[in-house]
Amino acid sequence: MTCSKKFMRNYKVFDAVYVHLADDGIVQAIGSGDIVMSMKTPQGMKKGVLTNVWHIPKLSRNLFSVGRFTKDVDPVTFTKDGCYGEAKGVKWKIGAREGKGLFKLQMSSVAPEQANAAKSSGCQGGTKSYLWHLRLGHIGHDGLNCIVTKSIVIGVDTSSVKKWDVCEGCALGKQTRVRFQSNTAARTSKILKVIYSNVCGPMPMASGKRYFVIFIDDKSRYCVVHLLKSKSEVAAKFMEYAAMAETQTGKRVKYPQSDNGGEYKSEKLARFCAERGIEQRFTPPYTPQLSGVAERMNRTLVECARCMMEHAGLGKSYWGEAVMTAMFHRNHCQTREEGSCICGYTDADWAGDIKPRRSTSGYVFMMNGGCIILKAKNNGRSRYLQRKQKTWRFPKQPKKQYGSRCC
Repeated sequence: MTCSKKFMRNYKVFDAVYVHLADDGIVQAIGSGDIVMSMKTPQGMKKGVLTNVWHIPKLSRNLFSVGRFTKDVDPVTFTKDGCYGEAKGVKWKIGAREGKGLFKLQMSSVAPEQANAAKSSGCQGGTKSYLWHLRLGHIGHDGLNCIVTKSIVIGVDTSSVKKWDVCEGCALGKQTRVRFQSNTAARTSKILKVIYSNVCGPMPMASGKRYFVIFIDDKSRYCVVHLLKSKSEVAAKFMEYAAMAETQTGKRVKYPQSDNGGEYKSEKLARFCAERGIEQRFTPPYTPQLSGVAERMNRTLVECARCMMEHAGLGKSYWGEAVMTAMFHRNHCQTREEGSCICGYTDADWAGDIKPRRSTSGYVFMMNGGCIILKAKNNGRSRYLQRKQKTWRFPKQPKKQYGSRCC
């Protein structure tokens, strides 16, 4: 037990524990940790670790439990002039008698910044195991155990592998993020309550619009895509989306969720949300896992667009057309959740979209992206013996008008 945590490592706070002293005094222990100690032995100065040392701020002197010490070091002998420890047939003095019935340990605490020396001394954690862990490039416990048990390498002089304390080098060099848990159960029950958004690009588009932004309703998974020339257009496109969605559904947008990109933190967008009582939600930096719905939709649209362009042999300049077509198809397909055919969702009558679940002929108007079609010439200038049709590519499904665009 010690009154100071200055020399402690791995300090942990716990609920106060009352400790009764020999003079009938009562003090409180509020935490515990490990202390690296330096001690003189027949082999020279050695360092070791005292584990689970209690922190008692009101303690006037540091106290050492003989009973606890003898569990880890055996044998320990007390005589009239001192205290002796013994290991491998070698005996050395670890404490001297002081006063009436007290022994003062001949050890000194090592500051935490100097404690690293204890790790490579062979007395830390798993003794020689830790030293070989360092020698073999911070090999893992299982790997070192395999080397020792199968005698793969000559010269490893440790008969068994013991667990060592936390290696600071491994903690700093090998640490990985804990896998994010799936949060599909937290899906909202009302449309437009949560809107996911993300920007994808830049991409080579013929129109000069190098980005696209998506808005996805969490409940229905209905997706809207807008092509952008620059990310600064996100605010205007969100206003356009909010007006369209609220008008078509009779609901109100409440919580748009996006990453911390500057395009979502513009003054224009913040003012718009504040005036309408919309609360923006931002995910922490470098955590795309928390924007899984939008990130997954980005991937789905890009992959669908890429497949259609490759199959049809279209150039990359048609990225925009392909992405818009991919969005159209996606909104007419069923999601994994039972009964969530997006455009047939009972609560989401979006912009008069065709409801494939309610009509057996709901998909008859769809055509393969990039397919060859024959379009009649209707410019009024055709001659009697000229062809009345021309070959076109079909890159885009209709959005706001009847008919489709060809190229």
